Amino acid sequence: MSDFLNKLKVLNENKDEIIKEVRGISPQGVSKTQAQNLREYASRTESIDELLLYIDYQCVRDRNLKAAGMKLAELIKKHKSKEIEVIRYMLGIFARWVMIESRRGE
Repeated sequence: MSDFLNKLKVLNENKDEIIKEVRGISPQGVSKTQAQNLREYASRTESIDELLLYIDYQCVRDRNLKAAGMKLAELIKKHKSKEIEVIRYMLGIFARWVMIESRRGE
């Protein structure tokens, strides 16, 4: 239980910063499906390095994702020491950010 509470504390301490940083990434060129796939992939892995490799792969597959994907990868590397829960939260925020911005453009 203590481990869970420590992880929750770390997440709560970093939430506002992560939201601000994610909002600084332009979601232009990122589809709602791509963002959702990143979020879902993060929920299925325990490895941040595996997640970074997945983002690199997606950026190579779809050049439109490259700008946002590289900035997202930089943020993940910056927060890597804070464990996978923080990274999962970040990708969930990113998916919501893409959705919000895509709706604004409609």
